[in-house]
Amino acid sequence: MQGRALRTRVSKSSAGMAGDPPAPPALLVAAAPLTAPVPGGETLVCALFATVGAWALRSVFAKTACVIAALAILCLLWGVYLKRRRAMMLYFEAHLKRSYGLSANGFLPSRPVPLLRGDLCVWEDISRDLPQLLRSNSLRQTIHAMPTLSLGDGAPAPLLRRAYVLLGQLVHAYVHMDACPTERIPAEASPLGTEAALREDAATDDAGRPVVPPQLAVPFLAASRALGMEPVLTAAATDLWNFHFISEDKGFALENLTCRSTLTGTDAERFFHMIPCAMQAAAGPVLPQVLRAPYHVLSGSSGS
Repeated sequence: MQGRALRTRVSKSSAGMAGDPPAPPALLVAAAPLTAPVPGGETLVCALFATVGAWALRSVFAKTACVIAALAILCLLWGVYLKRRRAMMLYFEAHLKRSYGLSANGFLPSRPVPLLRGDLCVWEDISRDLPQLLRSNSLRQTIHAMPTLSLGDGAPAPLLRRAYVLLGQLVHAYVHMDACPTERIPAEASPLGTEAALREDAATDDAGRPVVPPQLAVPFLAASRALGMEPVLTAAATDLWNFHFISEDKGFALENLTCRSTLTGTDAERFFHMIPCAMQAAAGPVLPQVLRAPYHVLSGSSGS
């Protein structure tokens, strides 16, 4: 009531004295709090919601940014992991290729192993006549007459492989010639002897087994050690390192494959070794995918 009376008096005084000077500042200052709007409950609630919303919005953006940054870091780390894994698999693949002599044809060399040259040609000559030497029972005599040859230090892999093939065949023929069914070997003219040729038996150990002479044993052991293989005739020697192309244009077609050297010189022996050779050539492109299989499993790729 006092506030209303005061406003009435001030209003009347101002209306009655139009020419009077304005009211003193003290009166206006005293009246201002009475005329200003007082904040209600709705205004406070809106302000509170606006403040909380702004904070929450900033918090959501911050959290979202952190999540996105974490995902980006994880993706980057996963990519680095996959690259390192792929590099390790490629290194492992290259190591296996070097260890096992793998090529684009798998376990087969890219090209046929070349023939031996120079002084080592004596092994090639005896191997070429091996069927006739077995039939005439003159193999051991011929081997005893030849010199003990050396492969030398640092011999290249093709030379070692060819020596391994030849010496492996000669060693087995030397040891097992007594059990060789010579009647099944074609009777062809041989410049090195006939069936009536003198046969010289091999020396034997205490158990009566033939002892391989140094003319074969020394270079065969050297070639085997250099290749990291056992001194015995293996499939690597007879199937993988003993093929030759009849025609260079036809490649690994079965009808185009023949053996560099054989024990009997028969078609049966040729097909016995060249069929696996053709199979190895057909399976060659699959080997790199097999070696990369762990990488494809980890990365989820098809490897195509």
